[in-house]
Amino acid sequence: MTGDELKIAQKLLPCGWTPLVDVVLGVGAFFKRDLDLVMINRYVHEEVLELKLVRSDGTMTEFSKKDCAHLTISAPFHRAEGVRVEPYQAGQYFGRLAKLTSAADRQLPVAGETAPAARVEAPMPEPVPPAESVPAPPTDTKPLSG
Repeated sequence: MTGDELKIAQKLLPCGWTPLVDVVLGVGAFFKRDLDLVMINRYVHEEVLELKLVRSDGTMTEFSKKDCAHLTISAPFHRAEGVRVEPYQAGQYFGRLAKLTSAADRQLPVAGETAPAARVEAPMPEPVPPAESVPAPPTDTKPLSG
């Protein structure tokens, strides 16, 4: 996935766990019907989109990268009706932007480089203590005479 594609994914995919149907609808709003499921499956297989399954008994399964390689997401013509994840497991699926690809955790490579550039951070300046309040000089309140 190129740097530009990753930037698009970072804008489209939610950072918190969101029902997978809403993730598909959000991606579909950008890519339209022709590419929405292609991109969702690509995000899953390229470890940009994490998946979690919540079963009816309340147990949760967060899929590993290895597990996601074998999953396929599909949906009916009207995406809002729901999504399917194959192989089938009963429950509700959720998705979020993988932590590896969040802007805070990963710096995109500079053009022409194969690895991300080393992040150089300047040290934070020391906080300046608040200045002591100095009383204002007294003002003369006598009216001016002319």
